Amino acid sequence: MRKLTKITAVVLLFSFALIFSAGAEDATILKTKCTSCHEADIIREHKRTVAEWEEIVARMAGHAEGELTRVDQLTVLKYLKQHLLVDITE
Repeated sequence: MRKLTKITAVVLLFSFALIFSAGAEDATILKTKCTSCHEADIIREHKRTVAEWEEIVARMAGHAEGELTRVDQLTVLKYLKQHLLVDITE
């Protein structure tokens, strides 16, 4: 029983570590790519729908510092949905 408890604890800790590290990576992409041209406040101030953010991120990808791959674009969209309370029902 103790062994099962220890294994469960390790699995849970590892899962939380993955969740938090992914969030940090998302924020890093946003900071390095998006805020190279403008302040983060301009992103936070605008409440957008998912469709609006998708269009904006695709358009801004051409202006990003360095390459903003499709994977990076999806990562930025995920971050915006999770942290800026955009409308995710659309």
